[in-house]
This record gives sequence, structure tokens and C-alpha cells, in this order.
Amino acid sequence: MLPKPSAEQISRALFETDPTNTCCKENDCFDEYDKVAEVVAQRLEEGKSLKQALRAEISEWFFDGDQFDANKLEPTLQQLGEEEQ
Repeated sequence: MLPKPSAEQISRALFETDPTNTCCKENDCFDEYDKVAEVVAQRLEEGKSLKQALRAEISEWFFDGDQFDANKLEPTLQQLGEEEQ
């Protein structure tokens, strides 16, 4: 089992892959996903999978709780060393 990624690692992967298309890289918004990553890291400590935590928190933070195309998380999961679950 891989170690759980830190909030910093999660934020960096989200910044690099930008699954919500915020154009954070283009606009140098390095902290765009920091708060989301902090909550995702907390969810990992609670036993959620990385994919579950990312899906739930991105839905909450960027889509007002509505579902979004979770396939957009695949590059982020790959960058963090996770396989499809």
C-alpha cells in the first residue's frame, strides 16, 4: 500500500492536472486547490479512498455538491500514484 499523499502533494497534483478547468496554471494561481487538498487529506485520515475524497470535495467546492465527470480525476490520481479503484 502506498503512503497517503500530503495536502501539499494533493494540491500540487490538482494544480498540475486542473480537473475543474480553472486555468490555475495559466494564471499562476498556485494555491487554487490548497483548501480542497487540506480537506481531502483529512478524509484520507478518516479512511476514505483518494478517489472518493477527491470526488466528494471537488463536487462540494466547485460544483455546489453536484456530481461532475469524475473521469477528469484520472490524471490527478495517476500523478499521485493511485490506480483506478
